Amino acid sequence: MSMSNYLEAKLLEHVTGQATYQPPGSIWMGLFTDMPTDTGGPEVSSNGYARQEVHWKPVTNSRVINNQLIKFPAATAPWGTIRGFGLFDAAVGGHMLFHGVTSQPVEVNTGITFMVYAENLVIMLD
Repeated sequence: MSMSNYLEAKLLEHVTGQATYQPPGSIWMGLFTDMPTDTGGPEVSSNGYARQEVHWKPVTNSRVINNQLIKFPAATAPWGTIRGFGLFDAAVGGHMLFHGVTSQPVEVNTGITFMVYAENLVIMLD
C-alpha cells in the first residue's frame, strides 16, 4: 500500500511545523477498476456502490489492521473488475490518503457483494 501525494505533503507540513494536519474522524474505503496512482484512480461510482467505513485495531509495530469486515452493498448492475482501492478521509469526495491493489482482480457483477475480511487490510509504515 502506498501513501497519496496529498497525505505525504500534509504530514511533511505538519512534522516541519509549516501547518497543522487534522486527521479525519473516519477513513473510508473506495474501489477502483484500474490500478490507482498517488493521485487517484477510476473509482466505481454507480449501481449501488458506496464507500465503506474502515474500523481499525490499535497501531502496533508501525502498522494498523482493520478489525471488522468491510462489506460493500450488493451491486445493482455490474461494477466491472476491481483492481485497486483507495482509503479516503470522506464517504464522498474528500482526499485519498492511501492506495493499493487487490491481491487478484475481482469481477463484480449484478448481485455480487465485495468484501474485505477483518485483518486483511494492513497499513504499514517503514
